[in-house]
Parts: sequence; C-alpha cells; structure tokens
Amino acid sequence: MQNYEYGESSLFYILCRYEQDMDDYSSIMAKALADRLAEAFAEELHLRVRTELWGYAKEERLETGQLLSIKYQVKPINSF
Repeated sequence: MQNYEYGESSLFYILCRYEQDMDDYSSIMAKALADRLAEAFAEELHLRVRTELWGYAKEERLETGQLLSIKYQVKPINSF
C-alpha cells in the first residue's frame, strides 16, 4: 500500500482528527457531507456525458426535480 500525503484540509485528515478526538457526531456529519458531494458530482458527470461527450441527448434540458426522478433519456444498448 502506498503512503499519501494529506493536507490539513483534506477530508481524510479531518475524519482522522474527529476520530482521535472521539467526536462521533462530527465524524458522521463529515462522512455524510462527503457522500452527498460525491453523489452530486456523479450526477453532474452523468449529465455532461449524456449531453456533451456522447451527445445522445444534446437537446435535453431538465429541471432538478426531473433529474432526481430519472426523467432523462436512456440510450438503448445494442445486443451482442
């Protein structure tokens, strides 16, 4: 396993500090925030792939509620 340097502002450093201080509440909240940010990034990436990179839904303009309820176009998969 490789050793990585973590800055004092990295989430890993913050979580380790909370766990050393036995601050369970802050640790859970930081992990929940990281999870939400990862989900938001995945949705943004998914949108860009559909509309810009692969471009099979170039004209798609969805509101936040439509994105959350998965109203976007799904590209059919060709059979093998």
